[in-house]
Amino acid sequence: MIRLLFLLVFTESFSHATEYIYPIGVVPQSAESKVLFMHQHADRRTQVFLWDSITQTYEVSLSSQYNPIGVQLLPNGTGFSFIDDGIIKLKFFNKRSAKIIEIYEPLYNIAQITWISDTDFLFQAKRSNHYGIYQSDLGGNITSVKTDLYTDYGYPTLIDDTLFYLSKNVADVYTIAYDHYPVDQKEKVGNVLYVSDHPLMYLTMLSTNEGYVVEKNGTTTNICFFKLEKEQWKFEKIFALPDSGHEFFDNNNVLCEVLRTSLPREHEGRLFLPVARKNVKAMLSYYDRDFGCLVEQFCASFFLPPTLKNNCSYSFFGSPILTQNNIFVGICFKA
Repeated sequence: MIRLLFLLVFTESFSHATEYIYPIGVVPQSAESKVLFMHQHADRRTQVFLWDSITQTYEVSLSSQYNPIGVQLLPNGTGFSFIDDGIIKLKFFNKRSAKIIEIYEPLYNIAQITWISDTDFLFQAKRSNHYGIYQSDLGGNITSVKTDLYTDYGYPTLIDDTLFYLSKNVADVYTIAYDHYPVDQKEKVGNVLYVSDHPLMYLTMLSTNEGYVVEKNGTTTNICFFKLEKEQWKFEKIFALPDSGHEFFDNNNVLCEVLRTSLPREHEGRLFLPVARKNVKAMLSYYDRDFGCLVEQFCASFFLPPTLKNNCSYSFFGSPILTQNNIFVGICFKA
């Protein structure tokens, strides 16, 4: 049995002088030269920054009039989407203003946007009293993908022609399931991959045969890796985080998207795990998907944004993003 890696993540209360910077992702089609960052200020305002390693610039990519969450890079690398006050918006790098995607359906609590092409995306939203999975294009034309009067659906992931998702029924039983895409709405029950009496969140598929999910068991939040072997799905808890207070489909995060910053990052077949909160030795830990074990790896240093003052006190957090030239990780610092 693999030992669990326990991390202390944001258990202390917010200080008025504490700020957070963490990487969102490498911009597609940029040859790993551009990385998008989120900066959360002491008053919890959030801003998006873009680091360009070629021009050595670190600039604001979104006006401070927005307060973005759920930032997702577009597949073609031309910009990113985000949710601002419940509204889906797009920001292209070559435009000054963000574009609103007008949705006229009675949907609310929109979250978990997943781009499936340059023009279409999946997302979860609430209609009446239940969450469902929907598809939209840039014009806001909505198609119901997976909805039910008695079941919640969310966290959609599309791999090839297979849609993976989470569901919760009226008995509070949670499942990981999948359907052929496009989904036949007449088929209410999908192919069940995993069943749990504990809340499931943040389903992430790495391929049609493996992925991971967050499972909350009492006061412990576990990251579970699963893989299809010999026609059977095998699950393993690879590490755990202290109780963060989050529930199924919860959008009300303490630090903006605190769990999202701790989700494993895939790099060359390895799942890199969150670094220790006061990691001064720049040690990385990753889960080897082929051998099913945890490995520690030393690195020389982490990327530090140019805006970080030399005399400020800082520590690292979250899961790292690795490129050819840099290792990007979250930074907590005193302003």
